[in-house]
Amino acid sequence: MKGYILLLALLFSLGANAQSSKEVKEKGIVSQHVYEIDYSEGLNTEVLEKEDFFDAAGNLIELKEYNSKGEVDLWEKYTYTDDGEIKTETYLDKKGNVEKKVVYEYEDGLKTAKLYYDAKDRLLKKKKYVYKFRK
Repeated sequence: MKGYILLLALLFSLGANAQSSKEVKEKGIVSQHVYEIDYSEGLNTEVLEKEDFFDAAGNLIELKEYNSKGEVDLWEKYTYTDDGEIKTETYLDKKGNVEKKVVYEYEDGLKTAKLYYDAKDRLLKKKKYVYKFRK
């Protein structure tokens, strides 16, 4: 139960901090930097917590999360199709080297496959999406 509550809190905080792609595009936002300022124990230290980067369409194209020491904890990059669907998710290590990649395939606007690659760009597994339609 405790893990479930933590997951809900995490999902809520992610949604609360994110800008919509519409807002990002309309306002011309290129990046967002989130800083945490710790006032406990008399401290007044500002620490970079997260960076988000956006393309002209307002899509999130890169995010970096940092630990309290300023080291990269999470680094992801994204590309999109012309229709605004996510095309690739690339996961990087602290130095910017590719750890893994996920590629999405679409047909007629529907996701048809999700392919998982390792750091050497070798296909590890594939998820296939099959749709049934009303007649």
